Amino acid sequence: MIQQARPDYAGPRPARLTTKRLLPRLVVSLPLVAAGWLLVLAVAVLQTIAVGSVTGARASAALALRVYGPLVFLWAVATPAIFASTARWPIRRPQQLRRTAIHAGFGLAFIVLANVLIRLPDLGRTASGADFGTSLALGLTIYLPTAFLAYAVLVAIGHRLTGGKAHLTLRAGDGTALIPPEEIDWIEAANNVVRIHARGRVHTARRPLSDVARDLDPGRFVRVHRSHIVAVSAVRELRPTSHGDAEVLLRDGTALRVTRSRRAEFEATVRGATG
Repeated sequence: MIQQARPDYAGPRPARLTTKRLLPRLVVSLPLVAAGWLLVLAVAVLQTIAVGSVTGARASAALALRVYGPLVFLWAVATPAIFASTARWPIRRPQQLRRTAIHAGFGLAFIVLANVLIRLPDLGRTASGADFGTSLALGLTIYLPTAFLAYAVLVAIGHRLTGGKAHLTLRAGDGTALIPPEEIDWIEAANNVVRIHARGRVHTARRPLSDVARDLDPGRFVRVHRSHIVAVSAVRELRPTSHGDAEVLLRDGTALRVTRSRRAEFEATVRGATG
């Protein structure tokens, strides 16, 4: 029976994320999360008071809290999903523009949805459909820039909590093995069992290769075969073979087949990472 996250031969072990190591990290992160939520509320309250002083409308901190308290609750509920999105789509080269666009799209969708939800109780009770639309448009016009800023702050906090590195995680008996991506040379798989070659050490885990691929930066790792993933930094040479296929030679001397259907993606990833 295969042991999960089992190294096949000796060498320096990757860090293990045990409960003892995780608790201090959570204690440090909770103030950051709370600060993000309080930032949203503080910005909304202060901006409401400022707008009221300019327009002459009555606006107090208590009124702003009643109006925006539910909105902040929605932000709090969405925060875990925002953090998860930063781990899934970290903003780093060479895909920082695409990843930034993804987070901007998520942010816009969430801000619009949250503003709709907080106005739903008034729909049909004290406001008509036209009034609802006018209120929504006015709210988005006034608060969209600051809401985007608050969303960006939460994305930044999410990157800090995940380290911006998205270590490859493998379950082990007494915790979770964290393998830094920069140490990985290549990965092979057979029957939902992966073997991760990392600086002269091999780690075995029962996990689908497609699942492992989702945890890796597509700008730094590329699938060259249905059973192989290679790190761009480990590539030494690409040798053309027959029928449009190729062979990639890695820095540890390993030679792997690059199928014709994946060759273009491989070459584009290498150019993006080295250019």
